[in-house]
Amino acid sequence: MSPGGVWTLPLVDVEDVAAGTYWLRFAHPAGLDCEPGHFFILSAPSPGGAATVGAPFLGRPLSIGDVAGGQLHFLVRALGSATGWFRTLPVGTPLRLVGPLGRPFAEGDTLNATPVPGGVDLA
Repeated sequence: MSPGGVWTLPLVDVEDVAAGTYWLRFAHPAGLDCEPGHFFILSAPSPGGAATVGAPFLGRPLSIGDVAGGQLHFLVRALGSATGWFRTLPVGTPLRLVGPLGRPFAEGDTLNATPVPGGVDLA
């Protein structure tokens, strides 16, 4: 597993999947080893986002939804100003990603829990 790092990556795709829910996609840079279960802190390209007009001041933790096709996929639900702001960005906009953080899901992981349906399971 690659240690967490700071990456500035251009947004390569935004795809709406439902009302207020969308995929953010970035090119998967060489040397970045991550998988679903990891998460990143996404923010404007300057530390804290303060230098980007209209950007949220603090980054937002978003879980990797998929790593496929040479891209990092983040499934996002626009619940507030920051997650709504990400949806307004045009393709090509650079964002600062800090990570990967956390632990990926291990194959065969089992939980002693009862699943409760509803919603999108977003971090």
